[in-house]
Amino acid sequence: DFEIWYSHQGSAFALLARTSDPILATMPIPEMPYALVFTHTRVQLIAYDGRDVRTVYPLFADRQVLQLGVDKSGRKIRAITSESNGARALVDLWIR
Repeated sequence: DFEIWYSHQGSAFALLARTSDPILATMPIPEMPYALVFTHTRVQLIAYDGRDVRTVYPLFADRQVLQLGVDKSGRKIRAITSESNGARALVDLWIR
């Protein structure tokens, strides 16, 4: 299994995510208590604001992500995805 740990505003380290899929990258969203987590099969936005229960928002859940980029603010995600019928799409998401 692969794990991501975090410390929020000086708190003790806590487990943010655990997955059997290799984690390719993680990125905190500036000035917001969220992190983007990228694996081979999914992209997730995970809240880490100190609560005991983590809130996980799956992004691109119904598509395979072929390429992914995040702008320097960390709030705009652009992806090239493939749908089940083989069609490719350019998708933009904004985190507010």
